Parts: sequence; structure tokens; C-alpha cells
Amino acid sequence: MSNKTAIQLLDDLIAELDVQVSNSTISQSQLNNNKEENLPENEKITNEIKSTKIVKEKEVKSKSSSNKLPELTINAIDLRVGVIVKVERHSTADKLYCEEIDVGEEQPRAIASGLVAHYTLEQMQNRRLIVVCNLKPRNLVGFKSHGMVLCAVKT
Repeated sequence: MSNKTAIQLLDDLIAELDVQVSNSTISQSQLNNNKEENLPENEKITNEIKSTKIVKEKEVKSKSSSNKLPELTINAIDLRVGVIVKVERHSTADKLYCEEIDVGEEQPRAIASGLVAHYTLEQMQNRRLIVVCNLKPRNLVGFKSHGMVLCAVKT
């Protein structure tokens, strides 16, 4: 089987049908004399072309609807207030803190944040903050972070 897409196959079918239609042209006198005899064959070709176009349109619509992302709203973000239980500098990254943050779950969440330039270790310890909790865990320089700390800086 060839590697053609469904749309390419439909385009080929339409081209073949166009060739068949152009090859089966009938002179005006033949058309007038044999109108009823030729009508069913012409109707078949016309119907095939129409149905091919309808199928093609449906495929295009289904492709565009399947590529749509779900609508995101502010309600999709899981924001929680947490307290930093333990904080330490990352062993290899100069700009990262590795924190354990209590957000009301059984175990504190391990989260890495790039706040070294803004806060000292003492300022970070027991600090209340907002955490985005429904993010996929990410490895940040070898540390698996299970969320994101939200913060602001005065400028």
C-alpha cells in the first residue's frame, strides 16, 4: 500500500473522475437524442464527485476539531498556601533552593525554586507562600520538583 494520505487519495480519485467526465463528453445532438440514456451514467459520476467532496470536507472538519486544545480557565490552576518546612541550597546549582513545603498533604512537597538571589536561607525557612500544585514533576539540575513557588519582586 502507498504512503499517501486520505486527502491525497481523494484528490487522485477526483482527478480520475474528472478525466472520465472529460472523456465521456457527448455532442449536443447526441445529448438531445439520447438524453435519458446518458443521464444515469452522468448522474453516477456527478454523485461520486459530490460524495467525494463531502467525505473530504468531513475529514478536514474532524482533523481541525481533534487538534483543538481544551479551553483553559483560571480554575484549572491548583494554587495552595504552603509553609516551607525545610530549605537548603542545591548541591550543584548556584541559583536554586531545594525546599520541602507543607501544602496540607501527608508528605511535604519537594520543590526547587530559583530564589537564591532574592532571599537568604534564614528568610526562606518557615515562610508562607503560594504553590502551584498541579504541574507535572520536572527535573531541575537533578532535583525532582513537584510544583512551582509563586513569588514577586519589588522593582
